[in-house]
Amino acid sequence: SNPDESFRGYLRGDRKDLLDPTGRDLAAYYTRLLSYLVKGEFVDEMGVRHAGGPAYSNYTRAHGHVWELFNEAEHHYTAQQYTQDYDMIVSSIISALGGAEQAPAFMGIGGVSAATEWIPTFLNKSSPS
Repeated sequence: SNPDESFRGYLRGDRKDLLDPTGRDLAAYYTRLLSYLVKGEFVDEMGVRHAGGPAYSNYTRAHGHVWELFNEAEHHYTAQQYTQDYDMIVSSIISALGGAEQAPAFMGIGGVSAATEWIPTFLNKSSPS
């Protein structure tokens, strides 16, 4: 491949291809990722602690940091699936980082072309997700 040429043919994941349809494994992955970035460490699936990450301790909402989860809409989500996974992932990350004040702010549905149709589902906290 030529480093001077753009390539946008990367493999795009699809929600239906997740090995764990509940989204728990996906939430665990993102939780480890943010833990590594913010705390400088994470515990893997086998219970092994890995240290040496950047530990961006100021990567918090108080410092104006916002993390957009799923900023591209090519993963073939429905509004219900997206909201379920988003809620599971964000709550898991906040818990792992020690609470909302130690976490960045989160935003979603930014890359969804039909975002206006997804807003009621995404904002409805009485939904099952």
